[in-house]
Amino acid sequence: AILISGSGPQDRDETLFGHKPFLVIADYLTRHGIAVLRYDDRGVGESRGDFASATSADFASDARAAAAFLRQRPEIRTDAVGIIGHSEGGLVGSLAAAEDPHIAYLVLLAGPGLPGIELLQAQNAFLLESQGRSDAEIARLHALNARILEAVAAAPDAGAARAAAGAVLDPETRAALGLSEAAAEKLVAQLASPWFRYFLRADPAAILASIDIPVLALNGALDRQVPAEANLAAIARALSRNGDVTVQALPGLNHLFQHAKTGAPAEYAGIEETFSRDALARIADWITARF
Repeated sequence: AILISGSGPQDRDETLFGHKPFLVIADYLTRHGIAVLRYDDRGVGESRGDFASATSADFASDARAAAAFLRQRPEIRTDAVGIIGHSEGGLVGSLAAAEDPHIAYLVLLAGPGLPGIELLQAQNAFLLESQGRSDAEIARLHALNARILEAVAAAPDAGAARAAAGAVLDPETRAALGLSEAAAEKLVAQLASPWFRYFLRADPAAILASIDIPVLALNGALDRQVPAEANLAAIARALSRNGDVTVQALPGLNHLFQHAKTGAPAEYAGIEETFSRDALARIADWITARF
């Protein structure tokens, strides 16, 4: 199994919020007879390259290289090399599987089935609700966020994306969002980055529809970054012609597959558990049953 991390520069353990989920997953799977390859993202740890200029498509080429490397190893079953992707890593894994016919299976851990722009809108809606804002204020800010994302998604290049986002973030809008001019400029740069523009335009469902290998899609029912019900429904629809698909929402788990109270990102660091043992068992059992 090749482990592919979520968004942002991550090391091979996907270290975040004081946890090392990929270390835990790798330890569990190897104890159950499944070899694991972890690697630092581009420009992180011992990996070279420029993370800031890369997109999910570039990360998919890294995943394909990892799969090719494993298939050359004498101790690895060459017909049983698959991908486990967390969050954006699910999109990356889907892209890699769609492009490499030798990848044997795909596990999506809160991997997206919804378009990037829909996911970001859902995340924004939860953030606004968690801040205790009024319904009217939530509706106004949600509409504003949609305008910004749609403007960037429609832009043909980075320069046009910067101009489009800057036009929406006029002085009145910056004041409504509580953004200083410097903060707004930083946000515009992030919105116009290659990664962000690619993610906004990505259609995971179309990519998944081209995949006919076994797929396991898991979501925590309390996930506040990739909403489980809508996301898993989109994945199931996209894979409706695939004969080996398992889609499950796991009760009580958040985006990191920890047992949580609300699922809010603010809880991640304070939870002692790194990765649910039930989720680990489901992954290992699913892979073992097929290989």
